[in-house]
Amino acid sequence: RLEQFEKAHGKGDPEAAKAYREAGEQKAVAFKAAVKAEIAPMYWIDRKKGEIVISEDEWPGRAKEGPLSPNADGAAVTLVLSEDTLAEKKLTPAAELLGFAAYGSDPEKPNPAAEAAVRKLLSRKGLKAEDIALFEILENSAEDITQIAAALNVPAEKINPFGGALAFGRCDGAEGILMLQRLIKGLKPEEKGLLIIPAPGGMGMAALIRKC
Repeated sequence: RLEQFEKAHGKGDPEAAKAYREAGEQKAVAFKAAVKAEIAPMYWIDRKKGEIVISEDEWPGRAKEGPLSPNADGAAVTLVLSEDTLAEKKLTPAAELLGFAAYGSDPEKPNPAAEAAVRKLLSRKGLKAEDIALFEILENSAEDITQIAAALNVPAEKINPFGGALAFGRCDGAEGILMLQRLIKGLKPEEKGLLIIPAPGGMGMAALIRKC
């Protein structure tokens, strides 16, 4: 990850990265307190320490060094259903998936692929960036976010309103669902949001979400 970061950004802008990281950390700490009751506690028995309980996100509030988001352990779950199943089970959805797009480009620079996936999806849906209320973007580094935001002409206040992987840590395998949950939490009913992932190997993905 560090090698790919340096190929894409050089050494980056340490001051801008620090400012972005600190702002995200503050947002994440506030979000952590707001959703504490929504986290399902996990219990296990250690032979020496006895019962151990994890009932809250441990990352926010613990500043990290270096340009990249730290790796973290975690798990998340969401339920994806068709409209017919929703009606049959008499369930009320939290949000609707309106569309999805993927794009591949330079394997050493995934950000342009993510930007292209967003443009592809918006064009397909007849939308513009200004029609989107919030953008949840995977934080590999602060420089990645500022680059994508500038390319898409998205104002900073619309991006990762609760902080992202720089503050929460990046949970490979669960990160997409965690991002989705934060995005839905930030949207107002009927507003649209974009979940954007620039992935290693030059793959970009975007999903369009409408909060119900």
